[in-house]
Amino acid sequence: MYPSGLRLELTPQGADALQASALLAAAPEIVDLHSIYFDTPDLDLYNAGHSLRIRRMHSAWVQAVRSRGAAAVMYVRNVNGATPVLDGHTPVQEILGDKAHLLAPQFEVRAERRIWTVTDEEMVASLVLDRGEIAAAGGTTPVCDVSLELRQGTPHALFNLARRIDSIALVRLGTESRQDKGFRLRESPPPAFKAEAIHLNDGMTAAESFQAIALACVRQFRLNETLLLANRGRDALHQSRVALRRFRSALTIFRPLFGDAREGGPGRELRWLAAEIGEARNLDVLLQSVPDGELHKPLLAAREAEYDRVLRVLESERARTLMLSAMEWITGGPWLHDAEARDIRNTPARDFAIDALGRLHLKARKRGRKLRTISDEQRHQLRKTAKKLRYGAEFHASLFDSAKQRRRRKTFLVQLEQLQDQLGALNDIVTAPATLERLGVLDDPQAKALLTPEARAELIRDAATGFRRLMNAKVFWR
Repeated sequence: MYPSGLRLELTPQGADALQASALLAAAPEIVDLHSIYFDTPDLDLYNAGHSLRIRRMHSAWVQAVRSRGAAAVMYVRNVNGATPVLDGHTPVQEILGDKAHLLAPQFEVRAERRIWTVTDEEMVASLVLDRGEIAAAGGTTPVCDVSLELRQGTPHALFNLARRIDSIALVRLGTESRQDKGFRLRESPPPAFKAEAIHLNDGMTAAESFQAIALACVRQFRLNETLLLANRGRDALHQSRVALRRFRSALTIFRPLFGDAREGGPGRELRWLAAEIGEARNLDVLLQSVPDGELHKPLLAAREAEYDRVLRVLESERARTLMLSAMEWITGGPWLHDAEARDIRNTPARDFAIDALGRLHLKARKRGRKLRTISDEQRHQLRKTAKKLRYGAEFHASLFDSAKQRRRRKTFLVQLEQLQDQLGALNDIVTAPATLERLGVLDDPQAKALLTPEARAELIRDAATGFRRLMNAKVFWR
């Protein structure tokens, strides 16, 4: 599953620096691009996982149909002008049926494309720099990215080339297609991106299912990181942290696949970045529970200072290159060649999921016994196990999709989410005093009102009830 191509996002200033560097000393081929993306008003093609694009390059118009997630365009043909041609060679006619006549332009991409060939002792690659904009009825968004396509050599060399470019232009891994960006212009910008559904199938191995899950976590993080850098939004920060937590949970759930190569994975760096974001999230939670008043002012000031620090962290080389390194490890890391874990990697995805979810469910049952009387640290451990169980259930949902399994899954996840919320609120009460004390406001009357023994006791009772309901819910994977 090692990619033959990579997309890197950079700023216009970074693009200027890259073009002026010794890496691109040769004269490029220059092409003006004009692409038009078509769909129905209800986005029937997009929702079915396909795109139809007509692009003008030089004097020719070329129509292409792509399936979302595919490495290459599926169907290509020359056309006379910017009018789609529908025939039996593409799935478009079948998908749209009697709505085919509604096919119309939805957005356009205009860009200048510069193409270089980069050669060294390890590889030959195409380097394509696009600069321009995407325009739709809802507005415009800039295009400034580099695409790398491996023509000869090892995929590892392609990632090394990406790092060389980063040393010149400060890049980030690109995970959003032009199609996604264009259709998003039709709507108001979202405050954050929640995790998308992951589509697994019975033909996958455990290794393939892990790769699909981990790459979805990388995508969720990068989408939210972009929003966070642009608007400092509370929701974007929260979902960035959720993406990191889901990724770390996937590494734990799939640990048997990695064998002796486990230590070379991205787990330590993910834990570091999650910790760097954590205090800002704690302050957001406190601010949500504190009404306007004197206590609100120091919390808000601390929150703004913490967000300044988080953004500095995200601009660091360590953070910027983390997702690029994670993608390299996911798609072609040494864990894929560890002989000891070969049989586990090749286990059918569904069989692996049944075993993994069963182990997490049993672990949660053991940790939740006597929930009313165990320590705060033990309840925190239960909370972490419940999160892994929820993420594992969401990761593998598509493998258990009969009507009966869907009904059970819905009930199970509702009970699990409620327990998570109860344990999370309890954890907020436990951790709040340290934050308030650090800010010198622990003795504030509003602070004391948040931390009453009665509130804590009520949350423990609610959590105990929620745990009992979860354990009584029928599991959906058996």
